[in-house]
Amino acid sequence: MEPDHPLSLTKSSVANGLPTKCTKMMMHLPFVILIHRHRHIFLLSPKKRDGLTSLSNAREDQKSLLGHLMYVAQSVGKKECPDGFRLVVNDGKDGAQSVYHLHIHILGGRQMGWPPG
Repeated sequence: MEPDHPLSLTKSSVANGLPTKCTKMMMHLPFVILIHRHRHIFLLSPKKRDGLTSLSNAREDQKSLLGHLMYVAQSVGKKECPDGFRLVVNDGKDGAQSVYHLHIHILGGRQMGWPPG
């Protein structure tokens, strides 16, 4: 269940003491890329929610946006983490979603373990 007053991605990051900034490399796209306190952790999110509070709320008319979101995520991953990266989308309570604004975590810069979580 979504919170009554969902925080935006940026507001949540600031509230949690995480320094954020938008990168200039892709500001012309309809996405925001946030860089967190560690060099190889990025968050990619559509600028407009349009009801996209979680992946499970995606509508059929948003398929191209979701595909483009994945494409931009891999572009950032390849550029910033050339040795490999992981994309993560948390969805719902059991998926550990704490910010109800669809976003992709782009993680890299180190060897990832398996299974995750």
